[in-house]
Amino acid sequence: MLTEEKILKLWDEIDVYAQLTQQAKSTPYILREMPAATHHLKLDMLTGKICQDIFLKSNMMQGIGVEYVPHWDYYTPAVETKALNREYKDGTFDAIRFRRQCRREFQREVDQQQNQLRAVGIFGDWKKGKTLDSRDEAKIINAFSALQELGYLNKDQKLGAWCPKCNTILDVDEMKNHPSPVYSGYVKFPVSIGLEEFGEDVYLLAWLQDLWYLAGSIAIGVEENSEYWLVELDGEILLLTEDNLSACFPPDQQADINRLQTCPVEVLTDCFCAHPFLGKDLQVVVIPDISEQGEMLDEGTRHKPTTGVRPLTPGHRPDDYQIAQTLQLPITSVIDDAGRLTEDSEQFCGLEVSDAGKFIAFELEKRGYLISAGNEEMNQPHCWRCDIPVLFRSIQQWIFSLDNNQLRDRVLCSDEHLAYYSPKDRDWIQKTIQKLSPPPVSRHRGWGTPIPIFQCQKCGRELSDTRIIKAIRTLVSRRGADSWFKLNAEDLLPPNTLCPNCDGKEFRKEFTTLDGRFAMLLNAINNFGTKGNTVNPVNVYFFYPNQFNKWFAQFVLTSIAISDVEPLNVELTGDHSNVQSVDVDQSWTEEYPKDVLRLCCIQPNVDPSSIETHLQQCQQEYSALQELCAVILSHLEDFTLDPDSPQLELIIPDTQELSTTASVLQSVDSAYQRRDYYQAWCLLRDFCQSDLQQFVDNWFKASETVPEKQPYQAMLLEILYVLVQRFAPIIPFFSEQTYASIQMWVDTTSLSEDTPNQDESELSSIFLKNWISHADFPCFAGADML
Repeated sequence: MLTEEKILKLWDEIDVYAQLTQQAKSTPYILREMPAATHHLKLDMLTGKICQDIFLKSNMMQGIGVEYVPHWDYYTPAVETKALNREYKDGTFDAIRFRRQCRREFQREVDQQQNQLRAVGIFGDWKKGKTLDSRDEAKIINAFSALQELGYLNKDQKLGAWCPKCNTILDVDEMKNHPSPVYSGYVKFPVSIGLEEFGEDVYLLAWLQDLWYLAGSIAIGVEENSEYWLVELDGEILLLTEDNLSACFPPDQQADINRLQTCPVEVLTDCFCAHPFLGKDLQVVVIPDISEQGEMLDEGTRHKPTTGVRPLTPGHRPDDYQIAQTLQLPITSVIDDAGRLTEDSEQFCGLEVSDAGKFIAFELEKRGYLISAGNEEMNQPHCWRCDIPVLFRSIQQWIFSLDNNQLRDRVLCSDEHLAYYSPKDRDWIQKTIQKLSPPPVSRHRGWGTPIPIFQCQKCGRELSDTRIIKAIRTLVSRRGADSWFKLNAEDLLPPNTLCPNCDGKEFRKEFTTLDGRFAMLLNAINNFGTKGNTVNPVNVYFFYPNQFNKWFAQFVLTSIAISDVEPLNVELTGDHSNVQSVDVDQSWTEEYPKDVLRLCCIQPNVDPSSIETHLQQCQQEYSALQELCAVILSHLEDFTLDPDSPQLELIIPDTQELSTTASVLQSVDSAYQRRDYYQAWCLLRDFCQSDLQQFVDNWFKASETVPEKQPYQAMLLEILYVLVQRFAPIIPFFSEQTYASIQMWVDTTSLSEDTPNQDESELSSIFLKNWISHADFPCFAGADML
């Protein structure tokens, strides 16, 4: 019996995809994909790849060409982290050497993922599979300059998630939430202005989720709907909420507290508090309602809001950032790229934020401002690569402004744009576009496509005209993107370049690179081909990757921004609502046949938490099919197919079974045409478990009493063959194994374990055989069938 490894070797030796391409009468389809990271193979990505593969196989077996050239464009910061860990343990750093090492690491990831995909039987033009080259990067730079000239790119200062270890900005889908320790506590803020009638020792009591936030606090927030109490304890007057009172002090100490009176919020807004250690006053402000804001982060990445009295740290807390924007408060960042406190935090400068809380607590206690402090477990966003807590800080970043030149409104309101798409697809595309935030264009990374912008050293004016872009594009195309990092600004710019604002002659290069996702968006547009030409092949996208809706909406908007035409000749297919983005466990491919994993991926409503249950169910169905096939093959052991025998053409022993089979074939073919691959599997599985099993039981259990069983064997052989053809796109390994067994009865040169040294011309595959349509079944002609 052929093993999975031998089948994979067979496909390589005969170059099965190339042969299928040669046999195709035409190539009406091109498989396109959303760029996906190679760092980990995700379940939603694998599902999409397998569904694409079923689409490719089911069409190409019928002579319909499908072009699929895998592209490996998108890399994650994990590549940079690996390069740094592998090459720069001595602390020295060289940009060009680093970029070369990143390419090597990326190629390792590409090779690993390509091997994973080929191992599960996915066909494609693997020889042409490509990564980003210098010509691609030159075209990306050209597309970037087009967007800039058209006024779609802005530089924006905003709060962003930052990983100090990876040294880069993180998107929402690059973070994961789980508990981690923070050093929190209750702190007294001495009132410097206001509440004078209660004496000098008056304090606002506030809880801080992490004490290091104090270094960046710029105001004290109070909530309009909270009830505040002025209480006396040990000669001091404290202002706090009822919740703080019960949470901050133990029951025995609460008995010593003297409640004086409640304090209206409007009285507090006239107050100022002294910062506990920075020597500045903090204004007390009313916290506005920000529930309708917050496009920056998903709910899962928000910090849990405190209640009552709340120090505001807008430079490092997303909710506080929105509050500060609403109230027009200053936004100060007190941490650097490495996650250390800056000089603005005075005596705590240089401390990592993970350690700063304890040092700040010691200083507060020394000054008499600390009520209590300690470690607590808090749910926080973490970097999905290095798994350390994310920091939020003010970051300058290029963005693609979707509302410049009324782009979003033009797309949503125009009758011309999106008219090509079906009403169903047009509806979700429009809804996604309405909710889109401006995608980031730049990233703080050492490896990537450079942003071809210079700044005047004298006045700060940005320089990026057509002449400069052309020079950089030509340089990158000829010598690669490394030349941008290797050469100085004066070597990159055309001779005698002057600043148009101040006539300055000295310039510095833009230090950020293009965001990987945005660069791949531009590359996808560049590779899409001629737009609007109806004779072009149809570009087929499968929905399955988890971020597909967002990516495709950005794809449409960016294409319209550059060329005023959305991607045409596009077909969107697949059920994208039930697949989650979780890592594919290596044990799934080690413990189960590859066909079983393929079956599991086409199941509807697969819950990753119960993936083992799904795999076991698929294994049971797969084993039952193998057992039935083994029984059928055992009944064919004494059968020899003679194509010249008139008996095989004239005697049809069971027309009902043939009619049922033809009907099932028609339904399966229809399911393949609808891209409903799970339905195709169910039809085939159910037919085998019921009709075919019954036929085998009825005719061959009593085989000794049948006077002439060869006609029945011939009919069963052809039924088995057409079923194997239909199974092949979904479970290709089973189909190749069964086809090889069928061949063994009729052709002594068939591939088997006993004939390992066959010539390539003698090797064969089920995928290269003539397709028997339901209209042509039955044919009872060995030449046509085998």
